[in-house]
Order: sequence, then structure tokens, then C-alpha cells
Amino acid sequence: MIITSDIGYIKGVVEKRSAVFIYRGIVDVDTLLRYYPRKYLDFKNYVSVVGAPIEEYCCIKAKVVTKITEHRIRKNMVVYKFSAADDTGVLDITVWNNKYIYNTINPHQEYLFYGKVTGGFTRKQMSAPIIKTIDNNEIIPIYTAIENVSSASLKNIIKNALDSVELDEPLPKEILDKYDLLNIRDAISQIHFPKCQLEVDKARKRLAFEELLTLQLGMAMRKSINRSKVGTIIEHDYSN
Repeated sequence: MIITSDIGYIKGVVEKRSAVFIYRGIVDVDTLLRYYPRKYLDFKNYVSVVGAPIEEYCCIKAKVVTKITEHRIRKNMVVYKFSAADDTGVLDITVWNNKYIYNTINPHQEYLFYGKVTGGFTRKQMSAPIIKTIDNNEIIPIYTAIENVSSASLKNIIKNALDSVELDEPLPKEILDKYDLLNIRDAISQIHFPKCQLEVDKARKRLAFEELLTLQLGMAMRKSINRSKVGTIIEHDYSN
């Protein structure tokens, strides 16, 4: 799959953005679609407060049990604190300079909190988590940052690119069937817009297989070229 359509022709890529993309090595539709997420925030798989691993990132489903308190630390620095809990324990949450959270989080309502867990076994803490409502449980792709391009904008640009092109399948159907691989369109779609972790895993399997096969074919071709360059040595007969 090689699509050489210029990056500037994709909906959402203005001239200023085009230069930024090119600086990142994203010069056409192919390199854009191959700009894979570096990780995912999984709001579908959550753990209990007591089951949350210390010093690791995870998603916790818990109910807000206290009012949000506002603490002005200094000029331009406001800290908001509240606690959420489930049947296993309490999670103390701290958010900085986010008036939106203060105005929208409701006591006695359940939320999904994604962030790094600190604290102890019975009382855990999370600072500056991403907070979503229970019905907004999704898998969010996270990309290596591109200057002046938000994650949401990048997702829209990738979707526009994917919707505007036909992807030629580089692998034979018998290979796809033999190794239970996704076709290229489904793989590219699921790596950028997965509905569950299983879709991520299947997309990675397909794309990794293709990259490995391409590498092996390239090495085999290089060996073949090198062998063809080896000429026959002709010894001169000095007896005459």
C-alpha cells in the first residue's frame, strides 16, 4: 500500500499544517495512515480502587463521594480536590486549573478516572486524571505530538484520508487466510479507531506481519543483487 497523494490535499491540512506534517516525515497519505498511535487510553477496562496498581496508569470506575473543594495556591494556580469511592476503597483526586471540572463533576455520580495511581493500599490518589462519564467508555489513541495539531484534529485528518482513498491489498488472500490476518483497510481503520483492545491486537498483528515480510523480501532482494554483481574471475594464461 503506497499512496503518494500529497499531504496538502487532505481535508483539514492547511498550508501551515502541511509544513509541520512534512517536518515530521508525513509527506503523503501513505505516511499519514502509517503514523500509528504510540499508546491507547482504555476506558473500557477499568479496575477497582483496591485493585489499582500503584505507580501505574489505569482506569478506575468510582462514585464521587465529596464536594469539590477549591484551593487557590498562588496567582494563576488553583487546585481542586475531591474523593471518589467504590466498594473496595477511596480514591483522592487532585486537579489543577480546571474550572470545567469544578462546574461539571456531580457528587453521588459514577465516573471513569484514568491516570497514574499513587498513595497506599487502602487510600489511593490520582492527580490530573482524564475524567469521562460511564457511557463514554472508549479507547482513545494517543499519538506522538505534532506541533499545532491537536489529537482530535489529527484523528479527523486521518479519518478524512482513510475515507478518500482506495487501499490496495499487498498480501495475497491465501496469506491472509492462512495466518488469520485482517485486510489492509480494516487493519488501518482499527489501529486508528479501535472499538476494543482485541481490534488493536488484530491490527498490530497484521501490520507487524506486513512489515516483517517487507523486511525479509528486501533482504532477500539485496542478497540476490549482491550475488549478481560477483563476476567470473578469468585467469590470464601466460604460457603463450
